[in-house]
Amino acid sequence: MKMFINLNTIVSVISLFTLLGCSIRTDFFIQNLTNVNQIIRIKYLYNISNEIQEDNFEKFSFDYENEIIEPSNFNKSTNLKSLKKIEVKDSVIIIDIPKHSTVRIDKTHNFRWTSLIDFIEIKGKKHNIKDIEIKSIKLRNDYVYKIE
Repeated sequence: MKMFINLNTIVSVISLFTLLGCSIRTDFFIQNLTNVNQIIRIKYLYNISNEIQEDNFEKFSFDYENEIIEPSNFNKSTNLKSLKKIEVKDSVIIIDIPKHSTVRIDKTHNFRWTSLIDFIEIKGKKHNIKDIEIKSIKLRNDYVYKIE
């Protein structure tokens, strides 16, 4: 009986550590619902210049679709294009989001994008990342911010 209790405890502890080690993918998207392109400025909390040059995982590729689509369909798409960066400087990236498009701003795990981005400037107004998160729509594990 004592051996059964010890085995049960060991299995429980292993299961707990396995669950704690799991991570979920949580992407952050911006949808431009307007009839004009939107130039946005993303300010990160760290220097990204070197990371962009060595972007092996395409974290800064800013993939997009020329239509308004849900994240689940976005992730299934095989025809994603990559936005050109207008400017990259220390911790800031400026990109031009096409009208009526969906752009993946960050692909992270466990909502890490909220601790990597300081603010996003849209239409000349700075929005801190907490405000962006609050105003975004959460679809499953992804967040979508809409420019209207």
